[in-house]
Amino acid sequence: MHRLEEAVARLDSAVSRPVTPGRPPDLSWRELVRARLGEVYQELSEERADAPDGWLEARAGHLLRERNRLLAKVSVIHPMVDSADAESVRATVGRLVQDLEHHHQRVSDLLYDGVAMEVGGSE
Repeated sequence: MHRLEEAVARLDSAVSRPVTPGRPPDLSWRELVRARLGEVYQELSEERADAPDGWLEARAGHLLRERNRLLAKVSVIHPMVDSADAESVRATVGRLVQDLEHHHQRVSDLLYDGVAMEVGGSE
């Protein structure tokens, strides 16, 4: 499992922790979600989707722009954790987790396609 993938799984686990209905979310819940968002930001910042071949450069460029949008999204969500209600945070972070998972899959597909071309394709 890649480091970004692990950070996203930890974020999903943190935001899914139960919060007692009718009571404000436990401060430790908010702190944990903020910390996990920080980890995701760090791992996403370090991610590189380099195109091993010229024909994949357009896809790599798209993934770089997508990564930058995701970094901006994490930056917007991070302070929201303290001010928004728990269900809004859960919904917003849940969508972010989906977006991050799709991004990670596209990066993996790019790397796979690059290796497949180096080896000689599928048939």
